Amino acid sequence: MKWRLVFSLFFITFGIAALGQYVTILGRQFKDENGNNFEPMVCNYTINIVNTDTSDFLTTYISPDHRFGSTNGFECSGTESCDDQLKNDFTQMLYMGFNTVRIMGISPYYLSEGFQFKYSDGTVCWECTESAFYVYTNNYFNGDCKFNTRFALHSPFDEDSVALHLFTLINHLI
Repeated sequence: MKWRLVFSLFFITFGIAALGQYVTILGRQFKDENGNNFEPMVCNYTINIVNTDTSDFLTTYISPDHRFGSTNGFECSGTESCDDQLKNDFTQMLYMGFNTVRIMGISPYYLSEGFQFKYSDGTVCWECTESAFYVYTNNYFNGDCKFNTRFALHSPFDEDSVALHLFTLINHLI
């Protein structure tokens, strides 16, 4: 029952976002809000959900993927500076001719109990203790696998829930 609620919330969120874009399909042709033909030029763009406190999902914010800059680290340090960087990246994509962006890295994924994330040497850095949908976050201060946290989506979906804050992050990004 609780998974139906989670899926319903996701479909409602993405359905509302899709209605706000004013692009439809007529036969085999995309149309814009004025009925003109629309040719999507899609750019895949990966974001990271970044945490500053590995025990509290409410401390997370959205950042461009840490691999996009000149270093392999985060080049923004909070909501305001990351928003500026995201706007700059979206503007650059527009100038490059892209009119559609596919955002990746924000959706939850299902893990079965016992699933393990391992270092390259085979040692376990994290093991799933219960089957559930998880949201993956990178730690701003430490790139070690043990600090990159997976937060499970659980009911009740109240103001302190992981699911509600995830929807807040998605809405903020849109």
